[in-house]
Amino acid sequence: MSDWRIVTVKLGVKPETPKGYIGYQVYGYNSFGQRVRTSFGDRKKAEEFLQQCVEAEKRGDPYEHEMVRYARLTWMTDKQIAFCEQAYRVFSGINEIQYNLVDSQLILKAAEAYVAQQAKASNQIEKSLADAIADFLKEKVADGCRDAYTKPLKYRLDQFAKKVGQNGYVYSIEKKVVSDYLYEISDFSTRKTVRGNLRAFFNWCLEKSLINESPITKTKELALPPAEPKILSIDNVERMLVFAHQHRNGVALAYTILNLFCGVRPDEAARLNWDAINLDERGITIAGIGTKVKRRRVSELPEVAISWLRLCDKRMPIDPGRRAKDSLKRAAGYSVESGGVKNDPTLPAWPSDGMRHTCLSYRLALTQDAAGTAHWAGTSEDVLHEHYKGLVPHGKAQEYWKLTPERLGIKTFSSELGEQATK
Repeated sequence: MSDWRIVTVKLGVKPETPKGYIGYQVYGYNSFGQRVRTSFGDRKKAEEFLQQCVEAEKRGDPYEHEMVRYARLTWMTDKQIAFCEQAYRVFSGINEIQYNLVDSQLILKAAEAYVAQQAKASNQIEKSLADAIADFLKEKVADGCRDAYTKPLKYRLDQFAKKVGQNGYVYSIEKKVVSDYLYEISDFSTRKTVRGNLRAFFNWCLEKSLINESPITKTKELALPPAEPKILSIDNVERMLVFAHQHRNGVALAYTILNLFCGVRPDEAARLNWDAINLDERGITIAGIGTKVKRRRVSELPEVAISWLRLCDKRMPIDPGRRAKDSLKRAAGYSVESGGVKNDPTLPAWPSDGMRHTCLSYRLALTQDAAGTAHWAGTSEDVLHEHYKGLVPHGKAQEYWKLTPERLGIKTFSSELGEQATK
């Protein structure tokens, strides 16, 4: 306890007391560690003030007698004490501090929580969201992920970064921010896709110690029924084949045939070259780096595919480019929004993976062999049963696999020779 005492001093000079007069000064130290000297002309008042300071110090009450501080030694600076006062105002919710209304442990708990949070943040690698996304995508490409996966993934993650702030640190992104962003997406299917992309990204951030907890973990996940695969009708396929043969000297013909009759995925076809196709041996080889499951696949070429591939110019690349692919889809009678082209709003939208789904559905209907079709197409038997079984009647399947150039009135090299021999 502070050593409070009363000191007798000579106070100011007045006309009636030219030599000054005797006064009393209460002497001690306040809670800031600063010396306090309060003067009184009357000893009784000085004694009352001293007793007031001593009693206030015993009670531990920082305020007494019109906000006069009692004297208590402390290692805290004036600025630190001011911060504590402000904290008490916040927690008590009143303008004037009332110590008894505030839990004595509340500020201590808040301080401990703050220190823990700062320690947690200090352990994180300070990388911006934009840089983290760039590194994540670079690793996906290095792992051999297909363009069909990485390109839309990049687009969705870039959109997320622009919305929430791409220059902020990854560890500062909160769950509410992610949840709000997802619920701004009105289409349920798109929302589910974006959620999956964000989950993959934040799981990667977790592995790289950029965050301690994924903000996607507790966001609501939509349970949507699986979408029914949509396939092309034979009429759609015929129009597509005729267009592919005529368009720019058949630049898209090989790509179309590989998708419609060989079960090749669009991105697999785009990576193929003519060395992988052997018409004499009736086979096609797809390297593991170009497949979805990263396994080399050798498939038999159907007779209808061979008849079309013999018409192709081997000097042309198999991948015709984006514009030619979109033109193919429009020629088949579907709407494709790209390249600034305005489509007929009455036309149906192009179905996802429409050509491969069509090929597998018609082959399964023809052979009735799920295991053989799955092996031929590089997929699983379960997927075939779940997505493709029963979509096509057997009679239609037989018609599909007879869509040769001759059937569509397109002259082949052999038919031209036959005409000349007849003449």
